Amino acid sequence: MLHVSRLQRRDNPFDPEMTEADVDRLLTIPPFSRIGSSQFPSSDPLRDILHFSTGLRSYRNGDLVVRKGDYGNSAFFIISGAVRVVLDDIPETLLGRRESKRGGLLGALLKRWRHPKGPEVRQSSSYVAQFGQGSGHGSTAKKNVSFLQDVPRILQGRTSVLIESGEFFGEIAALGRTPRTATILAEGDCELLEIQWQGLRDLRKRAPELKQHIDTLYRERALETHLQEMDIFRDLNQEQIKQIAASTAFASYGEFDWYGDYKRLVKDGESGSIEHEPVIAEEGTYVNGVILVRSGFARISRRYGQGDQ
Repeated sequence: MLHVSRLQRRDNPFDPEMTEADVDRLLTIPPFSRIGSSQFPSSDPLRDILHFSTGLRSYRNGDLVVRKGDYGNSAFFIISGAVRVVLDDIPETLLGRRESKRGGLLGALLKRWRHPKGPEVRQSSSYVAQFGQGSGHGSTAKKNVSFLQDVPRILQGRTSVLIESGEFFGEIAALGRTPRTATILAEGDCELLEIQWQGLRDLRKRAPELKQHIDTLYRERALETHLQEMDIFRDLNQEQIKQIAASTAFASYGEFDWYGDYKRLVKDGESGSIEHEPVIAEEGTYVNGVILVRSGFARISRRYGQGDQ
């Protein structure tokens, strides 16, 4: 497993403009105010994670926060204000990019491994005439924020959801380094905390209350929508979807650094080995539920002679 040491965080801050005063302020805001510093080792304290693995972002109405289809390497916490999640597709040209051809599974994996290392911002120079220069401010990253013009027209006829202060979003794409599943715009002025995926991983690992907070928000906000979009549940009514959501449990297997090990295995010619992979469901055991892969990859293996196939 890859480990981010205290020195590594200090040498490569996510946002060089974060200050100790910013950290003090974050520690007064729930859920961070409820996290005990004793839960973190002295080699990688809570303050260091907040100082060197997060960044403050300010947006104004119509600013584009994340764009559907972009690969995520960070999550966001809403300190103040609100954002609007657009669930329906927006034409590619309105989002400032050309229609792209699908590159297949190999292309998707290569893109995943080559995810950008810096804060997730979009270069305004690559956007088309539908965009104006954004108004984000307060850090180097925010100078490249862009906004959509005539947002009411773009949202007309499209399903969207408002999420407000105290909530997280983008954590699934950040931890799995998967494409964003929705475009998210600032709804009025808002301030967000952008959290680098390594920092989010370590916060969830050391602070069970934060993990529970994020999982609860996901259950309340997005689980029913996610279930309803799946083919096997598409014909169920809302009450049936609610019953399934109420009976759903979350579990994580393996490490979010899996791609580093996978690259090493491929290089060493051991990509077929499953000796060190955690077992999700074991062949021959009693079936007591259906497992849905929310993010990441899983391997299906059957016993074959003295080995596995």
